[in-house]
Amino acid sequence: MIENTFVLLDIDGVLIQPGGYRHSYADTVNYYLTFLGQPHLHVNDRIAETFEFFSIQAEWDMVPLTIAAFLEWFAEVRGEHPNFISIDQSGNLPSIGEQEQFLSFLKNKIIDFSKALSNKEIPALAIYHNCIRNQQHSVLPRIWNDPILEEILLNSLDIYRSPLFRRLETQLLGTEYMNNRFQLNIQEQIAPNLEVVDFPILSEEHRDRLIQKKDGFHTAILTARPNLLPDAIGATEADSHFILPEAEIAFRLIGWDEHAIPVIGVGSLSYIENKYHLPKDSFLKPHPFHSIASILNTMIQSQTEALETAKMVYDRWVEGNLLSNPLGQFIQEGSKIRIAVFEDSASGIQSCISAGKIFSDYGYYPEIEAYGIYSTEEKKLQLQNLGAQIYPNVNEALDVFFNTTKAF
Repeated sequence: MIENTFVLLDIDGVLIQPGGYRHSYADTVNYYLTFLGQPHLHVNDRIAETFEFFSIQAEWDMVPLTIAAFLEWFAEVRGEHPNFISIDQSGNLPSIGEQEQFLSFLKNKIIDFSKALSNKEIPALAIYHNCIRNQQHSVLPRIWNDPILEEILLNSLDIYRSPLFRRLETQLLGTEYMNNRFQLNIQEQIAPNLEVVDFPILSEEHRDRLIQKKDGFHTAILTARPNLLPDAIGATEADSHFILPEAEIAFRLIGWDEHAIPVIGVGSLSYIENKYHLPKDSFLKPHPFHSIASILNTMIQSQTEALETAKMVYDRWVEGNLLSNPLGQFIQEGSKIRIAVFEDSASGIQSCISAGKIFSDYGYYPEIEAYGIYSTEEKKLQLQNLGAQIYPNVNEALDVFFNTTKAF
């Protein structure tokens, strides 16, 4: 009986040292703090780490929430404030406060934000709705009704409506790409942080081994980065701001062709979420769909077919309809499935563990091998608590994996 081995890898912190995202968060926020009349205030990586610790993972949420927190702090310190209409109309505010006061307020506000999060919405949108519902008792009690919140929170992921998101993506991808992709007219020449700051961790030896064509051996990427979609998917069928080449840039840094192995990123997921009218990130890891789709995309050349099949697999499992197995035409029924996941955070491992349970219920024999890549003691403990084998970098983890894998 054929045994299939599936290798699933995250990008950031595993294949790539991801300084570009954190740099872009700080660059964007600090640019707007200066625009708002506060050149003495700034944020750095530690603030981003605080957001991440309190379950706000994406820089595209961190940026608008940081600016919203500043505006709330401004209103508190001043005792009164102008009605904030938009970012563009809020420039050159009176200088207030000190750096440490602002950072202390911001850190406490991040904790407040974390308590108002919802599993059904991205953080920026959850905070916007918290303001609408709770008004003066919301997490932004002084500015809850200011029109600027619609621009920076409600439309936080709209390139055209949100200047914060537009600036963030320009810091990530560079002026030239953004002007060409979105027909913008950005004059400032900004280099792409994802290319300038990021660098590959994966060795050339393992880079080549992972994309070897061998029977029963399959490799895919599951990432929270935006990615480009196959030509078969029209640009109008997914949110344009998630169809960005952030995963593909990582491939270029590693030395892979962008089609070397399948990628299921936020672009791919936004397509299937939009098609079925699901909230954004419904299928993002730790959801098992992310792993199932990644696995199927190694067996099915068409990514659209892989996504649709993954949804069928998941939906039938939820319904308890396991007699009709959509996996059977791709993976021999009743066979052993080895899933090796390489992650620097809990989400991908949790996704694979949950996917393994679904495969088991369909009659397969999954074996989950979790390889945790840690950079801090906190991450090390978090990964160990999930039963992961712990390594300081992906190359050491892959050495162990390949030493226990036949035909390598």
